[in-house]
Amino acid sequence: MEIRFIQTSDPVRYQRIIDDTSRTVALYCYLHSYRYEKFVGLKKGVAPVHATFNRVFMLNELIDSGYAGWVAYIDADAYIRDLTFDVTKYLIENQKHAFIAARVPGHQSKWAINAGVFFINLGDPIGIKIARLYLSRVLSLVPKYFWDDESAGWPPTEYDDQNILYAILGLNSDILDNMKAEDVAFNSGVDCSFIAQALRADHQDFDSRCHYIKAQCNLVINEFVKSTNPYLKIA
Repeated sequence: MEIRFIQTSDPVRYQRIIDDTSRTVALYCYLHSYRYEKFVGLKKGVAPVHATFNRVFMLNELIDSGYAGWVAYIDADAYIRDLTFDVTKYLIENQKHAFIAARVPGHQSKWAINAGVFFINLGDPIGIKIARLYLSRVLSLVPKYFWDDESAGWPPTEYDDQNILYAILGLNSDILDNMKAEDVAFNSGVDCSFIAQALRADHQDFDSRCHYIKAQCNLVINEFVKSTNPYLKIA
C-alpha cells in the first residue's frame, strides 16, 4: 500500500507554524518509510490566504503524475501526536472507504467535515472524483478578482474551500455513502490518537496558537528522543 503525506502553507503567515508541525510529520514519515511532501507557497493567487486552495491543486497534480495511492492531507496547523500509530493497518481496516475525514464537532450532518486533515485514496474512482470535482468547483466558483487581490481576506461562504467540499460531499450520494466520518484518530485536539490540529477557534490569538503548537511539537519530538536516548532533549 502506497501512502503519501502532504502539508502546505503560505510563505508569509503560516510558514511559522508549518516549520514546527512539519518536524513531526517528516519524522513520522521517515520512521515508517512514507513519502512526505511539503509545499510552501501559492499554487494560484497572490495573497497568503490563497494558500488555503493549495491542497486542491496538489491532489490533482498527484493524479496527473500517475500517483494512485493514499494521500494523508494535513493542514499546516496539524501535527503527528503519536509517532507509533500504524496508519497502514488503519487504512487496510478502512479500505472500503476512499475518503476519511472528521466531522465538525457538534454537527450531525456527515458532509460537515473538517477539511484540515483527511485521507483520500487516489487509486479509487471515488477518490479521483472528489479531487476532480474539488478542482472544477474551485476554478468555476472562485472569481478572478479574488485571485488577483493581494490583500484578500478569508474567502466568503460561497467559495470557501471547506464549504465547496461540503457541497461535493452533500450533493453526491455515492461519495457520501462511501466516506468514513472519523472521530477518534484525528481532528479532535489533544484527545485524538494520531493527528491533532490546533484550530483558530480554540486559541486567543495567533501568537498564543503558535506558541501552543511549538510546545506540543517539541513535546512529541522530545518524547521520541527520550525513548531513544534519555540524556537528550530538543528545545
